[in-house]
Amino acid sequence: MAYINSELIELLIIGVFPAALLYFFKEILPRESGMRMMTYGLLFVTIGVAINYLIHTPLRSEFSALFGEENLNFIRPLFYIPGGIITFIGVTKWFRRIIDFQAEIRLRKNAERLASEKNELIEQVLESSTQGILLIDKNLVIQLTNRRFLDLLDLPEKFGRPGTPYKDPIKYLTKRGEYGDGQFEQVYSDWVNLMQKSEFLHFQRSRPNGTILDIESRWIPGMGQLCTFTDVTKQSYAELELTKSKEKFRDFSESASDWMWEIDEKLALTYISELGIKLSGYDYEELLQKPPLKTLSAVEDANWEKALVNFSERGPFKDFHCAYQHPDDTKLFISVSGKPFFDSSNVFKGYRGVGRDITARKLVEEQLQQSQKMEAIGRLTGGIAHDFNNLLAIILGNAELLKEKSEENQDDALPVLKIIEKTALRGAELTQQLLSFSRKQRLQPSSIDLIEGMSDIIALIGRSLGEDIHIEVNHTEGLWNVLTDLGQLENAILNLANNARDAMPNGGTLTITTENHHQKRLGLKNHNGLPAGEYVSLTVADTGCGMTKKTIENMFEPFFTTKDVGKGTGLGLSMVFGFAKQSNGHVSVKSQPGSGTTVKLLLPRALDRLKKTA
Repeated sequence: MAYINSELIELLIIGVFPAALLYFFKEILPRESGMRMMTYGLLFVTIGVAINYLIHTPLRSEFSALFGEENLNFIRPLFYIPGGIITFIGVTKWFRRIIDFQAEIRLRKNAERLASEKNELIEQVLESSTQGILLIDKNLVIQLTNRRFLDLLDLPEKFGRPGTPYKDPIKYLTKRGEYGDGQFEQVYSDWVNLMQKSEFLHFQRSRPNGTILDIESRWIPGMGQLCTFTDVTKQSYAELELTKSKEKFRDFSESASDWMWEIDEKLALTYISELGIKLSGYDYEELLQKPPLKTLSAVEDANWEKALVNFSERGPFKDFHCAYQHPDDTKLFISVSGKPFFDSSNVFKGYRGVGRDITARKLVEEQLQQSQKMEAIGRLTGGIAHDFNNLLAIILGNAELLKEKSEENQDDALPVLKIIEKTALRGAELTQQLLSFSRKQRLQPSSIDLIEGMSDIIALIGRSLGEDIHIEVNHTEGLWNVLTDLGQLENAILNLANNARDAMPNGGTLTITTENHHQKRLGLKNHNGLPAGEYVSLTVADTGCGMTKKTIENMFEPFFTTKDVGKGTGLGLSMVFGFAKQSNGHVSVKSQPGSGTTVKLLLPRALDRLKKTA
C-alpha cells in the first residue's frame, strides 16, 4: 500500500484534464492554439505531480541516487512553473476564444432568427400574392410555389411541394384537358422548348374555364426559371370593352357632321377628331401646338366678350359662331359648343365639345340677304323705270309732233326740240338698263355659239379700249352653246370691258375666257344657288387696280359707282347682274386691291343646239 497515497489521488485528478482534452478535442486542437497550449501546460503540471507522487513512494531512494537528496525539491518546480504559465496562457487565449465564440453563436442565432423571420415574411408575401409563382431549377424540378399558383391552375397541393418534377403537374393538367387534345409528351416538350428558347417570355393563355392568364417566365442565374401567373380575365374583358367603346366613338366621330375637340385647363388643344383635322388644313401634331383662342376670331353676329367670360368662369357655351383662317388664306365659319369638365376633386381640367363647319350656310345666308336686298331694289327701280318710261313715251311723242311742225314752218325751235328728243332717248336707254337689272326687261333667248356670237363685240371692244390694253381671248375646245339673249350678252360684255378699261388707266391685259362648267351640287365650293346641271362660264379678267371687299358687296347696286361725278351712271354692273339672273345664270366677282378683278358669268347650256339667230 506504499504506492497509494494522497499524491496519487492528486495525480489522477490532475491527469484527467489533459487526457480528456486530448481525447475529446483531438479534432479541434490543431486549429485551437489556446486549447492546445492549455493541454500542453496541464501535461507539464501532470508530469510535475507524477514526480511528486514518485518521490513519496519507495522509489524515492532511486530518485535520490539519481538527482541527489538535496535536489529533489527543485525537480517539481521545473514542471510546475512552466506548465502553470503555459496553462494560464492557454486558458487566457481559450477563454477569449470562448467569449468570441459565444458572440459568434449569438450573432449566428440572431442571423438565423432574422432569416427565419424573413423567410416567414417572404412566405406570407408569396401566399398572399395575387400572382401565382413557380420556381424551377435547371433540372426542371420544382423548387418553390405558392398557393395562388395552385389555385389558378386548380392543382392539388402535392404538385407544389419542393422536389416535385415539373412534368408531374403538366401531366396532370394534360389528362384533365387543360391543353385540349394535346398529348402529354408533346405538351411537355413544347413547354420546355418555350422556356429554354429565351431568357424572358411573356404571353397570355386562355384556360378551358374562360380564365385568361398572363404568364411571364425569366431565367435567374443561380436560381432557375421563375414563372409568374396573373389572372387578367377582368382586365382583358375591360380592355376589350374599352377597345369596342373607342371604336364606337371613332365610328360616331368619323361619320358625324360635327367634330369633337378637347382643351385642357390652360385652354390648350389636347384632342380633335379626324373631321376637325381635315378642316383645319394642318396635321395633328401641328394643330396641337396652336392655341385655339388665337386661331379663332369673332364674327359680327357673335358675342365674343360673352364667350370669353364663359371661359373665365368655366361655364358652358352653345352654338358660338367664330371665324377660322385656313392655311390657304380662305376664311371658314364655324359653330362651337362646349362644356367644362372637372376631376374627382372638382378641379377644372378643361373643356370638351363639338364644332361644325357653317361656312356654306353662312355664305348662303349672306347671298340670300344680298339677293333679297337686290330684289327689293330691283322691284323699286323696276316700278320707277316703268312709270318713267311711260312719261318718256309721252315726252318723245309730243316732241316728235312738235319737230314735224317746226320742220314744216322752219321754226327756230327745231334745234331745241332735237335736244329734247335726244335727251329723252338717253333717258329711255337708262330705263332699259333699270328694267334689265330688275329682270322685267323682255329677253329673246336663243341657242348662241359664243365663239361666233362674241366675235363682233370683241372686235368693237378692241377698237374702243385703246392701244395700251391688250386683249386675250381663250375658248375651250368643244364649247357648248348657251341659251341667252345675244344683244343683252353683248351689252353685258361691253359694260364689263368698259369697267376693266377704267381700272387700267396705265394699260394692262383684258382676258376673256369661255369654258364648259359642270354644276354637281350645292356645297362649299359651289354656293352660287344654281341647280345642278351644265353651264358655260364666261370670264372677264383684268390686271387693274382691283376692288375692296366693301366695293364688291355694293358693286351690283343701281347707281353705285366709284368713278368721279359725271363719268358713270352706276348702272352698268347692275344691268349685268339683272341679265345673269334673268338668263337663269349667275355672276360672281373675285378681286383684291392691286391684284385685278375677275368677273365670271355662268349661263345655262342650250341643249337643243339650235343655230344662233342674229
